[in-house]
Amino acid sequence: MATRERDPNPSHRDPTRPAVSEQEREARRAEDQQEADRKARLGHWACHDGRQMRAFVLSGGASLEALQVGMLQALHERDVVPDVLVGTSAGALNAAFVASRAQTPATAKALGCVWRDLHREDLFLGSCR
Repeated sequence: MATRERDPNPSHRDPTRPAVSEQEREARRAEDQQEADRKARLGHWACHDGRQMRAFVLSGGASLEALQVGMLQALHERDVVPDVLVGTSAGALNAAFVASRAQTPATAKALGCVWRDLHREDLFLGSCR
């Protein structure tokens, strides 16, 4: 009994499935490798839609909270919104405020009002003033 050689391109057996050329296979391999490399670079910092995750890191201290309000407003006006908000001290307060609301310029403006309307007596009871 004679043995048959296996067809190296099994798509020839199915007329409804188009044959794939070696060039197409190589192009697909290259695309797959690029995608694997991209995922390896991003690691767990990739969003579900494949883009790189964006984080706003808000520091604390001095009057940085006022600068952060302007930065947030400018970014929101350009439709740049974070996937993650991280903050320390006053920056954590800003991050919590922003995270609890819609990511819009109006949110940044409302945050600015909070800081403008805040007085020392509101924070420190029994202030010497």
